[in-house]
Amino acid sequence: DIGVTGVQTCALPICGIDEYGMTTQRLAVITALGNGPISKENLCNVANCEVEELEKYILPPLFSTTIDQPALIISSPRGCKLTDAGMKELEKRGIEYVKEVV
Repeated sequence: DIGVTGVQTCALPICGIDEYGMTTQRLAVITALGNGPISKENLCNVANCEVEELEKYILPPLFSTTIDQPALIISSPRGCKLTDAGMKELEKRGIEYVKEVV
C-alpha cells in the first residue's frame, strides 16, 4: 500500500459504478428487489458479499433519505423491498420490474 507505491489504498473492494453514480452491487440489489421483497440473507447472494459487508456498506445508502433523494428500499415483514424512488431508479436505467399490487 502506502509504503510500496506511495498511494494509500482502501480496504473496500473496488466496485463498478454506473452512469448515474450507483455501484454495481447496489444496482444488483435494487434490480433483484424489482421482482419483489428479498431477505437480507438472500441479498448477500445478489450482491456477492458477506452479511457484514451488505449491512455496513451496501444497504445503508439505499435505506437512507436525504434532502434530494428518498430511500430506495425499506424493510418489510417479507424482507427488503423497493420504494417508489427505487422503482424510479430502475425506470431511469430502463430496467423492468414487477409493480406491486396493493
